[in-house]
Parts: sequence; structure tokens; C-alpha cells
Amino acid sequence: MRLLRGHGAALAVTFALFSGAAIAASVAPASTDRVAAQGAVSDALAATIATCAACHGEKGVSTDPRYPDLAGQKPGYLVKALHDFQSGARTSDLMQPFATALGPDQVTAIAAYFARQTPATPKKADSDLARAGKIVFTARGQGHPPCASCHTAGGLLGGVMGRMMGGGMMGGGMRMTDPAITPNLAAQSASYLKSALDAFASGARADPVMSPIAKSLTQTEREAVAAYLAGLKG
Repeated sequence: MRLLRGHGAALAVTFALFSGAAIAASVAPASTDRVAAQGAVSDALAATIATCAACHGEKGVSTDPRYPDLAGQKPGYLVKALHDFQSGARTSDLMQPFATALGPDQVTAIAAYFARQTPATPKKADSDLARAGKIVFTARGQGHPPCASCHTAGGLLGGVMGRMMGGGMMGGGMRMTDPAITPNLAAQSASYLKSALDAFASGARADPVMSPIAKSLTQTEREAVAAYLAGLKG
């Protein structure tokens, strides 16, 4: 879920601010078959979600712009992200130990919980920069498809092109991708989106679709696309 490395000591302090009981108390009791539908969690799962909350927020909206919001994200994408951290397809000093400790039912329940939360509100962004970002996002040239071919002009899931291209800024690759695992990008923080694009461009994060596209963008273009997406409604 979070991609940045380090900050172990700070996270340990942050974890102490959240308790499983506090999260369990914030949601109405629900039967097992209503957990995914209502976003409620059991007492046992609450402690695990509290760990996620340290970076991503109790309801999936992070207070730190370095970390992605999970609220309203597609559960299929969240499950895939955790599976990728478990397999080593994605690397993170923090996320891999956390993900590998999860069982299949925990992965599914965590994804269902955050997917049912209210998405983050749009962030304020420089209007000129966002306008420039919209042009790059919706009409990318130089032999590369526009970002909107997979994510749409709203930063969300694309239609036919999205099904054909797959991949995306938050994961995936050139394959026949199920639309359910193509991530929503709208209303993510510009800081997080920019860091993801920079990682793809530098090779710190590898992806057959996103890496060449991100590398073809200038620093200013990556910043502009991030600003545009951050200002969209999730």
C-alpha cells in the first residue's frame, strides 16, 4: 500500500496512536457476510487495519501526502497490490513484511474495508499546472497512448482501451487486464502521484507500460499530470 521506504521509528510511534478497539468501535457490528458490504471489521481484523491506518488513515484517507489514499479504491486493485508485495513483484521495506504476514482472508477483508470507505476529496492545485496536466493526460503523443486510454479523463478506469492496455500508474502491465484491477487515480495527493511517476521514470519501479511512458515525460509534465489528477473528484 505505501511505497516509500524507511521511517520505521516514526511509524512505530504512529502505530501506538491507533488501537484495534478504537477502530472496531467506529463501525457498527456486522455479521461476517455483511463485512464487505458495509465496510465493517471484526475485532481481530481491526488491529490489522489499525496498522494500515498509521500511514493511510483509519478510513483510508491519509493525512500525509506522501502516502496513497485507499478509500474508495477498487478492491481488486488492493488485493493485487498486496499479492504483488507478497510475491516480491513490488518491493517496499515496510509493505513486504506487512503483506507477507497476511492470510488470504485478511487480504480480501482489508481490501473490502477500504474499498467501502468514502473517497478523498479533491486537493487544491495550481490551476495553470493542472490545465497543462490535463493536456498531457488526455492527449499524450510521441508514440505513447494518453494516460486516459487506461484511466480515462477523470483519472478513473478506462473503457475498451483500459481493458486492452491494462496497467496504470499504481501497478499492472501490458496484458489483458480486468478493469476491476485498474486503479483509480483521482484525488490522490499530487506528491504521491509525482513520486510514483518519478519512480517509474527512474527505474526504481519497473513496469512495461508505465516505465517508458513516465520516462518520456519531463519533470514538469509529471508534476502537471499529478496536479491535474489530485484536483479531480474521486
